[in-house]
Amino acid sequence: MRENDVFGKRVKLENPQELFYAVKKSSEYFSWKNLVESIGCGNTTLKSYRAGKRAFKGEVFEKLLKYLDKASRKNFLQKAVLLEEN
Repeated sequence: MRENDVFGKRVKLENPQELFYAVKKSSEYFSWKNLVESIGCGNTTLKSYRAGKRAFKGEVFEKLLKYLDKASRKNFLQKAVLLEEN
C-alpha cells in the first residue's frame, strides 16, 4: 500500500498508540498542541484516534506519516487496514 491509497478512506490500526509514540519520537514533533494544529483536527478527535476509538481519516493518517522516516512509514502502511469512508 502507498500513502496515496489512503485518500478518501478510513484507516484502522490494531495499535494506534504505536503510531503516536513514533510521531512523538520524531524530530518534527514539538508538542501535542502543535501536532493538533498541524494535523488540522480537534484535540478530542486526535485523542480518539490515539485511543483506537475511531478509525483515522485517510488525510489525517497521511499527515501523521509525514512525521516518520521512510522505514517507519512503510511499517505503518503495512499494518493499516483500509475501510470505506462512511
